Amino acid sequence: MDPMRPGCVAFMPSRPPVLRLILIAHSRQLVSDVAELKASVVAAKEEITAAKEKQKQAKDDIKRLEKDMDDFKRNKDSKLNELKVRHELSARSSTANEADALHRHLGCHRQPTQGADQADSDRQVCA
Repeated sequence: MDPMRPGCVAFMPSRPPVLRLILIAHSRQLVSDVAELKASVVAAKEEITAAKEKQKQAKDDIKRLEKDMDDFKRNKDSKLNELKVRHELSARSSTANEADALHRHLGCHRQPTQGADQADSDRQVCA
């Protein structure tokens, strides 16, 4: 319906002007509310897209981890040996780093060595 036709509620020539202003204010509020709802729908769609992408990445990670677990099950002995070697190397490097830090702290300028006899002589020199 055309809002300017005499039969339309928006036209209301016989209504008081205050009532017309109230109806106009309500219609403006409705337009504003609709715009806010449209913006929230767009934001929700973006969030859904982002969540789907995260879900896809998580599924890919699960597949990769399952593959790694299967590889580990098939090559358990070699993987355990590899882990032991890595652990031993990290333990050696942390021990060497601790000894080096101790030497620096005590003011020694000698390079730390790995032999037990040499470590005793280092302690004697630095103490």
